[in-house]
Amino acid sequence: MAEITSYELLGLLHRVEKLSHRKRNNSCENFIGRGRILTTLSREDGLSQKILAERLDIRPQSLSETIVKLAEDKLVERVPSENDKRELLIYITDEGRVRASEIRARREAFAKDFFAPLSDEEIISLSNILKKIEEEKQNCENCDTNC
Repeated sequence: MAEITSYELLGLLHRVEKLSHRKRNNSCENFIGRGRILTTLSREDGLSQKILAERLDIRPQSLSETIVKLAEDKLVERVPSENDKRELLIYITDEGRVRASEIRARREAFAKDFFAPLSDEEIISLSNILKKIEEEKQNCENCDTNC
């Protein structure tokens, strides 16, 4: 196996990540943003738009526009909070739950296909390596000092 520099490895990781996003976007019918909202609400229903925006790391204005579309499609309902009538809580509808389940199934099938070239042992090794990097870099105070 040829030697690879850390910078080349980082580039490879970036290219694989971009490839996974491009392939996922193609296979999931551009329902990524809406799907993230629905699958999140299917796990945690009745979130405020503010909390949902924070959880999904989405700009509140973008989330608001998408919530309006989801409500028009009868996939979610916006209900005023009993504690603060100015705040809207977002609830997933039964139809939204069905759609979220379908999205999860498509995502799982995509991921299974994406990692098909790897053996079970390789998947476990890759997972452990990536988790180790993630943990180290999340806790690193001086990681952003060098480019």
